[in-house]
Amino acid sequence: MDDRPEQLIPVACTLDAEGAEEQLSEWAALQPLCTDVERLTTQVVLWFEESAEDRLRSVVEREAACCQFLTLDLGKQDGLLRLEISSQTPAGAPVIETLAAQASGR
Repeated sequence: MDDRPEQLIPVACTLDAEGAEEQLSEWAALQPLCTDVERLTTQVVLWFEESAEDRLRSVVEREAACCQFLTLDLGKQDGLLRLEISSQTPAGAPVIETLAAQASGR
């Protein structure tokens, strides 16, 4: 685990243009399985059907690796998958919103 405070991690993605496009497509492919989206002040919470678990875990792992300024917390609650996306860096907010829109279609 990185001991640096999150706010020191630059808002940058390590994927090239093709990789970023592919990753956004993977998020968009989850739209039919997204049941709800909650936009809060500092985070977004996405809800998915449990059948999305393997695909969602894969996308979340890739996102965590390429965008280290994001905090992605995936868990189960009330028979659904709950994905919380946040960042200690305020400049991460547009990226969070982009991922939420891709994954939810909303």
